[in-house]
Amino acid sequence: MEIAKSECIIKYAEQQPFHSEQTMQAMMPDEKRNSAKRYVFQFWHTGISSAPPVVQSAIESWRAGCEQAGFEHILIEEKTLPSWEKRIGGEFGDLLEDFRLHAKCWPDAKWRRYSDMLRLALLTRFNGIWADSTVLLTKPFQE
Repeated sequence: MEIAKSECIIKYAEQQPFHSEQTMQAMMPDEKRNSAKRYVFQFWHTGISSAPPVVQSAIESWRAGCEQAGFEHILIEEKTLPSWEKRIGGEFGDLLEDFRLHAKCWPDAKWRRYSDMLRLALLTRFNGIWADSTVLLTKPFQE
């Protein structure tokens, strides 16, 4: 019996140890990873305008904190995912795209699972900070 593509992706997402050395090496780009840019990544699948007020406040706190500290704040949403998957590239970029397009098993958990994989890929590929979209930044980065 042939397993559907989405089932394979889901099995991979559930069982693959994304923190393994082999996975990390496969995701490493050829070019030098050190960059003068400093990033803070956040993800809210519907974008800030459709987010609940508490999420909007948290995202805005990070945006202001990044501006003050000289970090680039990057809010990723569902409509920008294809371009980020391409920038991540390689097998992990393909896995993210396949998961986004085909994972339908857990409608309430799809974006949580996707954001876990996205976080690992972004931080491995670009370095930086990942801030959950519900965390309020209350102090400047320097403190």
